[in-house]
Amino acid sequence: MRFIGNILWFIFGGIISGCGWIIAGCLWCITIIGIPIGLQCFKFASLAFFPFGKEVIYGGGAVSFDCKYIMADTQWHSNGGRVYMLGSYTVYNNYRYSIRKANV
Repeated sequence: MRFIGNILWFIFGGIISGCGWIIAGCLWCITIIGIPIGLQCFKFASLAFFPFGKEVIYGGGAVSFDCKYIMADTQWHSNGGRVYMLGSYTVYNNYRYSIRKANV
């Protein structure tokens, strides 16, 4: 069942999402501060391509208020967060429009 779910997921949206995470990872790895975030984007890409059968384990996260975490969060919210918000909104509207068009 995982195999079928992964194939369907890959065809109907996983490839778009995974490629988006790979592009984001490459862009984040351009800067020194962004390399850890870029590596996490690559992990998200593997999860976005084939999510079924994988286990996500919470690693605790960054609990301290070091300068590097604050700078990374600021960069993510100003650059990466907006891009994914607009991308998700665009994909959602395209699917919604195509379904509404098919029902008419």
